Amino acid sequence: MLRGASPVIAGSLFGVDTKMMVSVGRAALETAGRRALRGPRRLGWSHRYETMVRLMREGFAGELDLDDPKSLRRARHMMDGIGRRTQGGWLGSFTPLDVGGVPGARVRPTRPMGPGRVLYLHGGGYIVGSTNSHRGLMATVAHHAGVEVIGIDYRLAPEHPCPAGLEDAVAAYRALVETSASESGAGTGIVIGGDSAGGGLTLATLQAIREAGLPQPAGAVLFSPWADLSDGLEVRNPDVGVDYITMRGGDRIAGRYAGALDRNDWQVSPLLGDLTGLCPMLCIAGGDETIVRDSERLETRARAAGVKVHLHVEPGEVHVYPAFAPINPRGQVAMGRVGQWITERLAG
Repeated sequence: MLRGASPVIAGSLFGVDTKMMVSVGRAALETAGRRALRGPRRLGWSHRYETMVRLMREGFAGELDLDDPKSLRRARHMMDGIGRRTQGGWLGSFTPLDVGGVPGARVRPTRPMGPGRVLYLHGGGYIVGSTNSHRGLMATVAHHAGVEVIGIDYRLAPEHPCPAGLEDAVAAYRALVETSASESGAGTGIVIGGDSAGGGLTLATLQAIREAGLPQPAGAVLFSPWADLSDGLEVRNPDVGVDYITMRGGDRIAGRYAGALDRNDWQVSPLLGDLTGLCPMLCIAGGDETIVRDSERLETRARAAGVKVHLHVEPGEVHVYPAFAPINPRGQVAMGRVGQWITERLAG
């Protein structure tokens, strides 16, 4: 699923040296040639967007050695580097902070800010990613919703298997609930959101805070959640050849994230847990992404549990496609939908 720190991805998104830029140029020319003969790979994809998806797919193709600290450091450094160059500074300010003992960061929009906040849990297959890598996505959410977004650097596998990251998310949420109560005196004034693994962690957090007796947030936004890490990932999630992630190696990553827990445990695979009593959810996924079934099953299971859920699956789109809103009109529309939904949920 998530692979090694290929320089192709780095070059594709921010460019560092000549070798990387050559890779970008080659991919751009080959994409242009293909489009001239066959048209865009998916309706509505620009040349720039199609090239980016291609480069990311190539870049994620190399194996990531979970037992090699250097391999992990390279992968994490790459993800953070992308974030530093795509942080969306024109959309919001980025400030480090501590949230309930968990390191994190606050993004405040440059536009006028309303009440409430979003607790954001970054993606990265539970093994990479940070508030640095997701600066741009957090800033985009902050801009469209008009509220501050607080992200956390929860502990990552394989060094810290589940439930370490979940414990961090609950601790951060508890701290925000206490802060919100002191500020407003009523309600949580919080929406939780996350992408990919962060979307799965969001769903697990909702169940964990219910079990802890904490109030549910006003709502939850899940971008392409990876919420079922049980057996048979490669069989259950076939690669259609378009998405930039595949599930090759996904079972190994899931096993290392689960640690001593069973992969069917709700803390690892929250889609298999009890969804009763959870807050309203907005779930957005791409129709051509490898794990779209997780989003579709979430809608079915949530409705069966009496939870209000709205699922939007965009045809012809890839994993967490709203993250590419700056170069993808469909992503821009999706982010507008997310911003409006968050505003409505926080307004009560």
